[in-house]
Amino acid sequence: VSQSTQEFIWILFTDPELNQELLDEILDMIKPYPNIFLLGMNNGMNNFRTVGWMQNIKKVFSGDMQMLKDYQKASKHRVLLETRLDADDSIFVEMMDSVQKQAADTMGKRAIESQYDPEKLEKEYRIFCTEHHLEWGYFNPWDKKSEKGHLFGVQHSEFCISAGLTYGYQVGTAKEDLPTVSHHRMSVKMPICKKAANNRNCIERTNPKDYKYIMMRSRTPTSAGMLGVIPSKQVVESDTWKHKQDLTWENLIQKNFAIKPQDIWDLRARLKGSMVNILTDALAGQCTKAEFTCKDSTKKDLQTLLDAVKENS
Repeated sequence: VSQSTQEFIWILFTDPELNQELLDEILDMIKPYPNIFLLGMNNGMNNFRTVGWMQNIKKVFSGDMQMLKDYQKASKHRVLLETRLDADDSIFVEMMDSVQKQAADTMGKRAIESQYDPEKLEKEYRIFCTEHHLEWGYFNPWDKKSEKGHLFGVQHSEFCISAGLTYGYQVGTAKEDLPTVSHHRMSVKMPICKKAANNRNCIERTNPKDYKYIMMRSRTPTSAGMLGVIPSKQVVESDTWKHKQDLTWENLIQKNFAIKPQDIWDLRARLKGSMVNILTDALAGQCTKAEFTCKDSTKKDLQTLLDAVKENS
């Protein structure tokens, strides 16, 4: 809602039978924004351009359906951008504007030159992802008494993270035309656009403009896979980031992401107050049919944290 442009629609997918209390809270937050939709559907990541996508909607909790239909109709004859964002991640305030301009300068120009005719256009896709991101972790390895958690900057020139990952589809190009590659293997399997043949079917780094860390990921015990929740050796031994905490909280979080640091600290306090229940529930949900992750290391980490929390409660 703090993006510098609102020329997009944001679709929130949720369980069609979501708990009413949670549903009411979400609806209250998004009510002022007609371009934000809350849809009850369990497979919304399928091809947005198809008739079947609309048919998969079980319930419409919020949003102007005519606007949604108009966007879907337009997407069939225009370049389509789809950005992925999990509920516990954040993108910088100029993300939409930046990616839209990058796509317009490449795929958009070719679409205009071909008068948006799919018969005149080659199959083309473009994937936008960041090279730098921040991680907010529940635990602070340098100050055990911290009520803020910790911040840590990551550079990853060799892969794409899922937060803010954007797929660009040319007119006439479908999701099925893209190679099946997990996000952390993309840069191995796909060329960087500057080196790609005809500057297409490639990865382009999202233009950070005047920012550096343009995505923020959460590393809390609510994570299904528990990756990075317990600070790694790299984090623990980083003297640089140990001494950059106050500066980063003060100068980057609200500027880059339009989030008040106090809101993050309040969230941590809420997690802390429910930590035993959170960990118990997460442990019980591991390796069930509904959960896509099933790792012994995850169960071990959860049990270790649960034992530690109970011991110190």
